[in-house]
Amino acid sequence: LRRDIIIQGQVGFLSQRFVGLSRTDDAPTAGFEITWLINHNFRAFLQFNYNDRNSDVSGADYTQNVVMLGLRSQL
Repeated sequence: LRRDIIIQGQVGFLSQRFVGLSRTDDAPTAGFEITWLINHNFRAFLQFNYNDRNSDVSGADYTQNVVMLGLRSQL
């Protein structure tokens, strides 16, 4: 690609067991970020994160899709 574009990805898995409760949660995650280096002081980014929590407790499951668009600056 181009030298001013950075693409990053991530995957993960979290397994939680709660002490004193008969509860286990598993949560696979994935995401990516694309960063555009505008100049030495500014960068724009687009980020996407996916989380999917699966619990053996009724009503505790959820799926989350988060998109973030932003601008970062540095001196």
